[in-house]
Amino acid sequence: MKNMLKTAVLVAALATGAARAETFNFTYTFSDNMTLTGSLSGDLVGSLLQNVSDIHASFNGTDLTGTLNAYGWNAATHGFDTGVAAVISTDASKNNFVFVDSTTIDNSTFNNEVYAFNDSKLGQETGIVNLNTGDIDVDHPNNASWSLTSAVSAVPEADSVAMLLAGLGLVGFVARRRRA
Repeated sequence: MKNMLKTAVLVAALATGAARAETFNFTYTFSDNMTLTGSLSGDLVGSLLQNVSDIHASFNGTDLTGTLNAYGWNAATHGFDTGVAAVISTDASKNNFVFVDSTTIDNSTFNNEVYAFNDSKLGQETGIVNLNTGDIDVDHPNNASWSLTSAVSAVPEADSVAMLLAGLGLVGFVARRRRA
């Protein structure tokens, strides 16, 4: 009996301890009605997305190629910096990020770049550069049409089911023990 209880507690602990990144969809419509769409994974904490990975983007239906990396805006240098974490938010006024298919921020090393910054000196700007197709679009200041929404489905996750089963097992164990 003690082993059953230990097993139920272990299953419950493992099920709740596994943090999973959630998938989010984003959209930005430029003032000329050109549209940037995409998805990324991360953990939403308040209005900020952390641990960003698996970034995919398209501009007017054309996918940006390459692996997109996320970097942040350095307010001291007024430029993007590989050593600064990207700030991606559900609130467009907090965005300070660049998604670029390069491991550097050198203009000669990328083919695709999507960026948004809010800087006290330079103001606000959102833009995209796709050197593969020659597409370039910039909003200065940005028009705040940024949307970042969860792509969660209504299907329960495996860890929720495991927690439910562990809880039911524990209730059954206690009920059986009281009868005896």
